[in-house]
Formats: sequence, structure tokens, C-alpha cells
Amino acid sequence: MIKATVFDMDGLLLDTEIVSLKMYQELLKQHGITTFTSDIYAENYSGHNALDNMTNLIDTYQLPITVEEGMAITDVIESELLTAGVDIKPGASDLLAYLKAHNYHIGLATSSTRDRAIMVLEQNNILQYFEEMTFNAEVAHGKPAPDIFTKAMEKLSVSPEETVIFEDSEAGIMAGIASGAQVICIPDMHTPNGELLAKTAATYPDLGQAISFFE
Repeated sequence: MIKATVFDMDGLLLDTEIVSLKMYQELLKQHGITTFTSDIYAENYSGHNALDNMTNLIDTYQLPITVEEGMAITDVIESELLTAGVDIKPGASDLLAYLKAHNYHIGLATSSTRDRAIMVLEQNNILQYFEEMTFNAEVAHGKPAPDIFTKAMEKLSVSPEETVIFEDSEAGIMAGIASGAQVICIPDMHTPNGELLAKTAATYPDLGQAISFFE
């Protein structure tokens, strides 16, 4: 019996992946690189935590900066973009309201920082739906390791068999499956490969349509 749901945030609940894309494009532009496309981002950076992404970015493009310097620069760029506002993904409010009305436990498991997550969730009036929130800094290994989802389920006091995880990225789906829970995929910029999608409980074009899974 399903008792709980755990949501990723970036690219799933909120359209923040486009913010991350613009953030990395701006950083690379400062070093004369203008070839960083949405396809490159979706394939290599979507769904991964910021520290791993920065390390990957510096190594791939041979940037003359440290990871710490890169993080500081992108923090400023991202803050400006987020302050301007981030769109909520279609159906997110409807699904969260449905789950709350039907007494499902609702958790958040995100690679974001706490302050950043609270800011963008509040901007879109959905912060109140989450009983517990789990962040990358709380676990030893980021996605595709299952640590963050295991921690989220512990906080909600539910087992994997009682949980449905919502994800958009390949790394997130892999983490969710490894945790033992069912996974529902809502693709964002990059549609996960068919072999991985076959292991999910369902795939929907938007969160609102996922209500049918619980009816």
C-alpha cells in the first residue's frame, strides 16, 4: 500500500533546469566558450549535484579556475536568475493538492541547498505541502546512489514498498530504483533512455496526469 511520495525538485516541480543551463552558459561565456547547448547540459549535467557538475565543467572545458571559484561565480549568476522568478511545472500544484487531500505523506529529496529550495518553493506557493525535506549535504553520495531517497523515506517513517518517487532525470531514476521504491518519471529537457523507463512504474508528460496513478 502506497503511503508516501518523494519528489525531486529541479526540472520536476520547478523549471529550474533552464536556470542551470543559462548559469553554466554564462560562466563558459566569460571564458570565450559559446558551444554549451541544452543537449549537452541535458545529457551530462541534468540531475547531478552542483559540485559534481562544476568539477565536470572545469575538467571538460579546461577552465582556469578552481571548483570553489566556479561555484562562487555561478552562485551569483544563479541568484540573479532565481530572484527574477522560476516557473512551476505543469500539474505540480494539482498533484500536490491531490496527494495532501488524500493523506499521502509528501517529502522532497533534492540536490539543491536548503535556502535555495525554500526560496523557489515559496515563490510558487508549494512549500507547505512538504512534511520533510532532504538535501544532498545530508548524505554521503549523490544520485545515482540511492542515499538521498533512503534518507527521505527514513524521515517520513515509511518503507520503500510504501513509497513512490517522482523524478525527471536518468540519475534520479537510477537512484530511486536503487532505493527499492517505485519511480514515476516526468521527463524534462532530456527523456531518459527506454531501457531505464521500462523499469519505472509509469511515465507521464506532466505531473497532473500522474494523479491517475493513485486513483
